[in-house]
Amino acid sequence: MTHQVPKPAYLASEGSPIHPDRALYTSIANAPKELVESFTIPIRSGRAWVVPKGNVCRINALLGPQVGDLNLWNLRNPRKRFWAARTRQLHRSHVSVFDRLWSCLPYLRPLVTITGDSLSSYGVDGVGGRVHDLLGSVLSKFNRDMAMLTPHIQDEMRPLWYFMRSESPSTPS
Repeated sequence: MTHQVPKPAYLASEGSPIHPDRALYTSIANAPKELVESFTIPIRSGRAWVVPKGNVCRINALLGPQVGDLNLWNLRNPRKRFWAARTRQLHRSHVSVFDRLWSCLPYLRPLVTITGDSLSSYGVDGVGGRVHDLLGSVLSKFNRDMAMLTPHIQDEMRPLWYFMRSESPSTPS
């Protein structure tokens, strides 16, 4: 069985804002840069930082295979935030160089344009999958524990299960 590589939901013509000026962003990627700040985000934690307009932010995976979430907001208007679902529709499920990360409605503006991919050597699978995906939900201890139904989450879920059980006798306890 052959797999067909999925296409974006909206096929934009060249010159559309969906497609950035590749020459411009290639020159940005290749331009000399001055390191302003460097830090490591510890496992199972997070950090917020400001990237001023026109600056470049590089995110590196230092310790082998890792998983992380990226959330973006416009500094002056936090209602302008990253919308993974729309980005997936405008580009595809796995983003890479020259793809943009888009804000939510009513703004729908690019928050970020990807200018480099240090993990591109992982390649592309038969259905277009790559390393950077827009498929999963936000990672958290709560989500992991929910999936594993660990004791602390069972305690927090018990009222929900009892409520559900009272509504539907077939709901598992």
